[in-house]
Amino acid sequence: MQPGETTEARWVTLQEFERMIGDGIVPAPVCRRYAMVKVILQTEISRQQAESIT
Repeated sequence: MQPGETTEARWVTLQEFERMIGDGIVPAPVCRRYAMVKVILQTEISRQQAESIT
């Protein structure tokens, strides 16, 4: 293993991910990238949820 190498990963909901950001678990570079696409992701998730209802 290299220092800093990821050893664990898991799927989380958008809400869990945002909580992890608030808790300081997510690295700053990932937070910055997420901030750039947050609105796009939320829009797409809402669209897909609306489609699944109909």
